Formats: sequence, structure tokens, C-alpha cells
Amino acid sequence: MDSTDHDSVAEAVHQRAERTLTDLDERWDYERIEPLLVEPMPNHDDPIYPETADEFEDESYPYAAGAVVVNDNAELLCVRNPVREWETPGGAGEPGEVPAETAQRETREETGIECEITGVLFARLMNVDLGGPEPLPIPVIVFTAEPSGGAELSEAEIEANPEITDLAWFSHDELPEEMREYTRKHDYLRSLATGSSTH
Repeated sequence: MDSTDHDSVAEAVHQRAERTLTDLDERWDYERIEPLLVEPMPNHDDPIYPETADEFEDESYPYAAGAVVVNDNAELLCVRNPVREWETPGGAGEPGEVPAETAQRETREETGIECEITGVLFARLMNVDLGGPEPLPIPVIVFTAEPSGGAELSEAEIEANPEITDLAWFSHDELPEEMREYTRKHDYLRSLATGSSTH
């Protein structure tokens, strides 16, 4: 693949990513934070620059979305992941979904809790370095949400779930500091606990 082909693929992927965030802009007021450069997924031992935008989405995913679910006690729903330790629920978008639906599905699958989306805490581009002229972006959206039903997974259900090893609710002063975007999540949680605004 020559540099012209690389450039056309990169342009198409960037347009798709921006379209996802533009659709978000039309519904929600939120902060778009700085892009994050990442290595390819661990299963990509020998990353190859994709020949089309469709191929890139098939090899990775069109976007990722998660939910910062906070209960009436201003506690944040978190899951322990074997790779990332404590984190908020989230994952890759699937065909036919919009990002808010992905965040709700991932929360349900990882915790058993149904949630109602209330806003967007932040969004960013995760730029994947595949060795081409420029990294390729994947939008990452973190929604705010409230629990709306369901029940936490039992110990047996957690043991049978390959994605998590535990779940818990944390107040702002208990939140594990190794969590991604700890400061933003901590400040949001504290603002709910104290009744102050985050925007």
C-alpha cells in the first residue's frame, strides 16, 4: 500500500470518528479532552495498516463507550478488570448501536445494573499507532448515568463473567486512584456528593 492509499484510509477513518462526535455534539454538552495515543490491541501481534476504513473498524471497533453510573448515595459503580484493575463499565460499540446504547449494554453485561443516561462526562479520540503516516482514531465516549433497575451480579455470575472479577460502589474519597481519568471521575463524583456543579 502506498502513501496515497494510507492517506485516503486515514481521511476516511477520521471523517467517521468526527461524525460520531458531531452526532454527540448535537445532543449533549460535554468536554472533549486531548487525544490519547495507544499501541495496537494485544491480539495484533503484527499490526498492518488497513486497506479501508471498514477493515480498520472490523479489526478494532467503530467507537468505545462507557458509563459513570452514580447512585443516590453519590457512589460510583465500578468493575475490576483482570487487565486494568478497577474501572467504570464500558466497551466496544456493536453493529446497529449508538454510543449511549453501548454504554447501557456494557453496564448491564458487566454488572447486572440497568442505567439511564443523563449526559456525557467527556469524550476523546484514542489514536491507534499502526505504523502508517499517522495514527487512526477511535472515539471514546464516557456517559453519566443513574441506576434504573436490575440487580448486581451474584458471586457465581461474576466468576462466570470473563470480563470482570469483582464489582463495587465507591464514594469519591474511596475511588481507586489507578482508574483511568481518575481526576475527572473523582471530581464529578465529589460534585454530586457536595451539590456543586461540574460544568
